Amino acid sequence: MSIRNVKRAAVGAVAALIMACVVLPGIASAGSANSAHLTSPLGQTLGSPNQTFTWSAGTGVSAYWLYVGTNVGASNIYNSGSTTALTKTVTNLPANGSRISVRLWSLINGAWQYNDYSFAAAQPVIAQLTSPTQHAFLDSTDVDFQWNAVTSQAYWLYVGSTPGGAQYCNSYALSQPITDYDCPALPGDGSTVYVRLWTNVGSVSQPMWLYHDYAFTAKGAIIPVLADSTPGCTASTPVPNIDFAQSGNPTGVVVTAGTTGPGSNDLVVLNNYPLYIALEGAQCPSTSGDTITVYVRLNYQFGAIWYHDDYVYTWTAA
Repeated sequence: MSIRNVKRAAVGAVAALIMACVVLPGIASAGSANSAHLTSPLGQTLGSPNQTFTWSAGTGVSAYWLYVGTNVGASNIYNSGSTTALTKTVTNLPANGSRISVRLWSLINGAWQYNDYSFAAAQPVIAQLTSPTQHAFLDSTDVDFQWNAVTSQAYWLYVGSTPGGAQYCNSYALSQPITDYDCPALPGDGSTVYVRLWTNVGSVSQPMWLYHDYAFTAKGAIIPVLADSTPGCTASTPVPNIDFAQSGNPTGVVVTAGTTGPGSNDLVVLNNYPLYIALEGAQCPSTSGDTITVYVRLNYQFGAIWYHDDYVYTWTAA
């Protein structure tokens, strides 16, 4: 026998010994028509971090083995061990939309065969503030922030004067079922208050914190409004001016007025805070009973956030 054939014989003997002793289904071929196949889930995306995998019995299969991993053929997420069951539930799967590989083994006549599957992990569901609502004007310097409950290990709330800052409040990790946190030291100067709500969608040992950002206007801001205008005009004359009803302290104001719908500006564009707006070009109809409608938008800024209010004025020719 040649040295090459001796080596081949030795390698074959070692391989046979390994197959006889190793518990894991190590050396295997791709699945055949007789091997087990996944019957659930069947979609491309897993619906939850906790997923039940179910498979067919196959033909002549004496045992099954389920691998779940981050790469093809890997079992770094889950390894069922040899089983005769036709279903296994895997918990704590990633919830970040990453790729999940599943390998289902079948033992047929002493040889392991497998079928591979690939899924996208469930997208993470993170908590969102339910009160106060985004961009709300806060009516107190003591606010209880509330959010919806989701599947998570913990929540964390920052409240600050800068995006992502915690100058006013830092809740630190709040375990389930806590879904609110009171922040009693907010400013009263009409400034912008930034809130970041974190959700741990990972585990205690391997946390993965994701967040939503929010911004509010602190108590103390005065919102300017426009005065009502008398809904009447004299035929073929300019419509009346519109006065501001009160002053305020926004950091920026833009007023537009137009005739083609909310936000239109074919009549007025003012980049300051006026005492009134003259709707030049808005003429009262020449026929008695006819109307003209003007749309006014008041854009105003508090801190870094712009808001707007819409007003609609309709004049009827006398």
